[in-house]
Amino acid sequence: MSDDRLYFNGRQRGGKPLLPPLTKRQLGDLVLGSRVDGELLARVEGYFSAIERNEDSRRDPVVQFDQSGDLSETGWGVLFAPGVPEGVRRALRPLLDLRQARAKERYFELSLRDWGHSPELIDPDRYPYYVLVVGSPEELSFEEQSEHDVQYAVGRLCFTKA
Repeated sequence: MSDDRLYFNGRQRGGKPLLPPLTKRQLGDLVLGSRVDGELLARVEGYFSAIERNEDSRRDPVVQFDQSGDLSETGWGVLFAPGVPEGVRRALRPLLDLRQARAKERYFELSLRDWGHSPELIDPDRYPYYVLVVGSPEELSFEEQSEHDVQYAVGRLCFTKA
């Protein structure tokens, strides 16, 4: 599946993206000052205007964690997309066991229902800061991943064979 749109970090209060996904052409038109859709132009100008005025109310802050890498403080979780073969799950078990030992009670094996968690202030007792997605972009899109990347540290593994 090919998606030539570009996704930008940043969310409005309530969870909507600050900027919509843009094609390369739309971004080029914006940069070059070419004719663009009026609504899109207003959103982009509003975004940069808020940054210039330092209106942090437009962006929810990310809670700062100790940078020591202590997973028992930050939490760690894995989300297997529905189509991930059992062989991949077995192969990753040593990694998951290691992460569980380090994250302790803040280790999570997430489901797609958990993935819908609204990105607000981070609470590692409810949802981990570090999330590993296992699956292809067809199963869990890059768009969904980038929405989580706004507040959480998200990585992905995708295997073409079990």
